Amino acid sequence: SLLRSGLKKFQVCLGQVEFAAGIMEQYRISEDDQQTLKDALEQHDLVAYDAAIDELPLAAAAKKNLRQLPVLSGGEEVLTKAYSLALGEKSRRALDNLSAVYRLLAAYGVERFVRFDLGLIRDFSYYTGMVFEVYTAGLGFPLAGGGRYDHMLSDFGCACPATGFALGIERVLLALERQGIGAPAQAKDIFVA
Repeated sequence: SLLRSGLKKFQVCLGQVEFAAGIMEQYRISEDDQQTLKDALEQHDLVAYDAAIDELPLAAAAKKNLRQLPVLSGGEEVLTKAYSLALGEKSRRALDNLSAVYRLLAAYGVERFVRFDLGLIRDFSYYTGMVFEVYTAGLGFPLAGGGRYDHMLSDFGCACPATGFALGIERVLLALERQGIGAPAQAKDIFVA
């Protein structure tokens, strides 16, 4: 969609909510403390996140590993580094999932737009797996975002895993304008008189 709009410079940041959840579980962090950490991560509030870690009754090495979560960002090498932090099955499965998603994206030839961001979690209560946000230069907010949510549809009587996203059309138009790219031509295939 973004390429068809004419936008050429953007980045899809991939995360996985189960990775952070698994790391927190491996250190046996209480549910309340996990929620505090997750809220800070979701809001990108690194000061609150760091302060919450300071309050935890954990060894220095565990605190150091938790502090790496919001800065685990980059190319495929990030997954290798993340595997060294992931001691539990849950977080390792999450990384396996991201690796599989990346292989699919590479098969479609769009891997140049992908960046891993393991501090990206979006809403923990809503998403259950892979999550993503799309950014471009000149905007301080995402163009698009979404991910996997396996339980939401059961609230509507249809227990079915799903993946979805939202694309901000007005944000795409603003990005095109700021990057000096004209809006895409409106081709018409059919005319009704």
